[in-house]
Amino acid sequence: MFCLSQVACIFSLVAAIVGSQELSEASQILSCLSDMVYFTVCACMQTQHKIEMDKRDGKFGPQPMAVPPVQQMSRIDQPIPPPAGYAPQPAYGQPYGGYPPPPAQGYPPAGYPAPGYPQPQGGAYPPPGAYPPQGSYPPQGYYGK
Repeated sequence: MFCLSQVACIFSLVAAIVGSQELSEASQILSCLSDMVYFTVCACMQTQHKIEMDKRDGKFGPQPMAVPPVQQMSRIDQPIPPPAGYAPQPAYGQPYGGYPPPPAQGYPPAGYPAPGYPQPQGGAYPPPGAYPPQGSYPPQGYYGK
């Protein structure tokens, strides 16, 4: 970035002395390229400065660049693997974030089928004994009889 701006400055000076329009245009192109490089690395430079100032102010703790703790490989006899660098998460099925559990509903849910549709006899679908038809399954000779 700095080199591009210096070369653009040199081209601009030479163009002013010689009076060349081509060198003046090349100087403007190099200046534009220098600006583009600056804008692409500006965020990285600011982030690096912030990290360095935080390290200087002690915001990272006693050893900011220390070796991470040793991790353990989970074994087949462990139902839940040990946490590796993160706080343990709630187990599956437990409410997360303080939300109440959803209401339990049976199968089929209440109100099914909708009114107007034929209701199955005995409250079950298919009605008991309707499927498979008696004597049709398993086919004769299926078990070698």
